Parts: sequence; structure tokens; C-alpha cells
Amino acid sequence: MADQQSSPHKLRVISPQKGHYQVVIFDLGDVIFETSKSMQRAIIGPTILKNPSLIYHLFIRKIDIKEAFFDILRQIPAKTTDLIYNKGKAMPQILNDWQTGRSTLTELKLLACNQIHKSNHPTALKNLFFNVAYFMFDEECIAKSMVPVEPMVRLLKELKQSGYKIYVLSNWDPYSSAGIQKKYTELFSHCDGVMTSGQEGITKPNPAFYQRLLTKYSLNPQDCTFIDDEPFNIEAARKLGINGILHTHPTSTFKELIQCRILELTA
Repeated sequence: MADQQSSPHKLRVISPQKGHYQVVIFDLGDVIFETSKSMQRAIIGPTILKNPSLIYHLFIRKIDIKEAFFDILRQIPAKTTDLIYNKGKAMPQILNDWQTGRSTLTELKLLACNQIHKSNHPTALKNLFFNVAYFMFDEECIAKSMVPVEPMVRLLKELKQSGYKIYVLSNWDPYSSAGIQKKYTELFSHCDGVMTSGQEGITKPNPAFYQRLLTKYSLNPQDCTFIDDEPFNIEAARKLGINGILHTHPTSTFKELIQCRILELTA
């Protein structure tokens, strides 16, 4: 398994035992997949060429593009009420509409662009935010931008090959999820079940979403370990009796899995 090249030891999957963890549930975004750096550059680079003053805003003022964009989206009225989180912070409510499919991509683009127009940001930043909105609310752009986190993909496959049941529980919009699953058919073939917010119309950390997975696949919470990069999502899982591992990096997750007796170090 990856991230062990500098160590004389190797990681090995311990076969599932009765009375111990037999099910591993994975989040997708920032766990199994991440946004490619080249795609991020493809958004910012051309915008800087057309708007050179962006250099001042990004590198002198050090504007946080993501937070500034989210602040704009927070001004948009939403159809949903459940909160979703990113890195421990509540995300703009309109993004829940996106993740659950309550608003179409056309609606989301229009709402975002109208709010960007109303903002007090200079033209150069507005143009960047327009590009971000068109990227975010485009199913093909999202599908193309996602790349596998190889150590985590290998982990998923090795767990499956060793006898664990593998499930996905992810906040993922209904528009790009089909493209992702089609593009990575071989990866998803190792999963015993995939449940996304776009399919179900509900998001983590709402406990009903977790319960829906448990009920549909007749899973005992005590048998399950859940890997997610969001603290609120982990907290919700633990309240239902599911063992939760907060993912920050493959190495830290591997260490947690060793503590859980799912992985072990061998000479």
C-alpha cells in the first residue's frame, strides 16, 4: 500500500472477523477523489491573462477565492434547510440545493451570476467568480476535474479483496455523479452499494441519510467504519454507533485503521 515506501514495514489488510468491523463506508470528495491542480490552474490562468489586476488581488491582497465566492453564494435564498459543512464550516445553503438536486444547474448558474453582479467586488474578481460558477455548476467540468486519490483507491480495492463490504455515502450532486461513476466504472465495481445526496435528496450530516444506508443494505452500525474528511459528518456517524475516522491524509487514515485492527504493519 502507498505511503510506505520509506519504511521497512508494509501495510496488510486484516481479514474481517465476526464481532469486529466488517464494513467500510467511504466518502468520495477529498477522500477517494480530489480536484486536479491542473483544472484549478485552467480556471485562474486565463482569467489573469484577461484581467491582469487579479495578480494584485490574489497575491498582494491575498484574497481567499473560495471564501469570497462562498460569501457571495451565502446571499442567495435556498430551498433546503439542512446544513452541510466543509472543513468544519457551514457551506452556503444554496450548495445544499445543488447537492440534493433541488435546483437545476441552469437555475444555480443564473442565481450565482446575478449575485456576483450585485457584489461590490472589482470587475477582475467578478470575472473570476463568473468562471468559478460556470465550472462548479457544469456536470462535465466537475466530472473531468475529479482525479482518484491513488492510495485511498488501493485501500478500497484491497479491503474489498480481503472480504470487507464496501459502501459509499457521499454528498455529491446528481448531475455529475453519473459521469464520475461511468468514468471510473472499475473503481465503483468494488463497491457493494453507492448512496449519494443527489440520488436520495438528503445530505450528511443529517442522521436520516446514514440510517437510509444502514436500512437499505441491512447493516449493523457496530460492524461499520466510516471514513470522511468532514468533522460534522464523522460526529453524526458516531452518534449512530458507527466508528468514524476523520480523513486528513492517507497516512493518518492508515494509522487509524491500524488502531481499528483493519490494517497491520508487517516486516
